[in-house]
This record gives sequence, structure tokens and C-alpha cells, in this order.
Amino acid sequence: MIRGTRRTRRGHRAGRIGLVLMLMSLMLTTNFAGMALAKEGANLSQCANGDADDGPPTPCVWHNGNLGQNNSQYAEGDGVGFRSILDDLQDGDTYEFTIGWDTIQSSSIAYDYLVSWDYTESGDPAADTGHAGAGSDSTIAIPADPRITNEGVTPAGGQFEAWGLNLTGVSAYSYEDGGTATDPLPFSTMETTVTVTFVAATGGTGEAVLAWGGHIATTPDWTPRTTA
Repeated sequence: MIRGTRRTRRGHRAGRIGLVLMLMSLMLTTNFAGMALAKEGANLSQCANGDADDGPPTPCVWHNGNLGQNNSQYAEGDGVGFRSILDDLQDGDTYEFTIGWDTIQSSSIAYDYLVSWDYTESGDPAADTGHAGAGSDSTIAIPADPRITNEGVTPAGGQFEAWGLNLTGVSAYSYEDGGTATDPLPFSTMETTVTVTFVAATGGTGEAVLAWGGHIATTPDWTPRTTA
């Protein structure tokens, strides 16, 4: 459980936020002659921004595992930064990287859409890698999720950002409930997924980084529905 007490970007005072946990899943595959290979590795971490007593670290700290009151103070309307360190990539090969997140958890809106990794905090997604301190090599826009915009919520926009990769495409969104872009959101738990396509350009190291953010749903946006 994370308690939010800071003023958010939308200008309202955020309330208590529950279950801002990992809530992200990953799948990395290589496309070669129609076959999907799973030998590559993907390590997921998120940007911990400090507990309320100590104040936010600058930059935030990349943390493997869940965020809670002991390490973070995100509020409604904030964007939680995520990064995935990829390894064993072969330069010149094309990969598909699928990201999944809980749009709805236990009937409450959790991460309603994706944003840039630095929507709320700053840092270096390439920290602790061979790309540390270097500018990113590639970006690509995060498309608006039509099932979110159909609910009257306008995503803030943002981009995927990469080190050691050439980002080439972003798929349409897919939904766990099997719904289409024009269907209303269900009231049960639902995962949303999107796939990012890229070509590895690691300079021979096999290591790369992909970063993005998850936007924490706000009560004003989703009333009368509850937020997680």
C-alpha cells in the first residue's frame, strides 16, 4: 500500500493508493523464419522514489520487486518508471517484446495507460549497465489506448526509450477479456498487453535497456469507478 500526499500533475490532492506493485509482465521473443525463440533474458525493475519520511532520492533507485511504503511514495496521477535490462541479444536480429499490465485489478482501475519512464521522476534507466550515462539510442511514441479514450480519459502520451536497440514498431493493444477497441472496460480484473518491435544494436555486448512508465489511475478521471 502506498500513501500519496503530494499534489499531482492534475492539480488535485491524491488520496491513499493501494496495490501499486509490479503489475507488469514481460515476454521477449526472436522472430526468425517464423519461429519464436525464448533464449534471451529480460530483467524488470521499477523506479523506487523513497518513503515519505526520507523524501524522494534524486535520482530514483531502480528496484527489483514490488514498491511499497518502505521504498516509494507514488500518488494518483504519477507515472511509475519501469525498465527492462535485456541480454544475450544478437545485433541485427529483430525481436518482439510484449509488456502486460493490470488495467483493472479486483474491479479497481490500476495502471490506466502507459507513459514515458520519467513522467514523474528522474534517473538513468541504463544505470548498472554498459550503457550507463549515455543518451538513449532510440525512441518511439506510445499510442493511445482506444479502450481508455472511449471511457472519456485522455492519456498523457509518452514514449518508449531504448539503449542498444533500434525501436521499429508498436502493436495495437490486446485485452485479457477478449474485448475490442470499442468495448467498454469490464468490472473484473483485466490485463492489457502491447508489443514493441526492435532490432538489436548493442555494439557486440548483447545487452540493451528498454524503459517506459505506468500511469496510476486518478479518482477524478474514473469516478464512479474505484482506483487501486
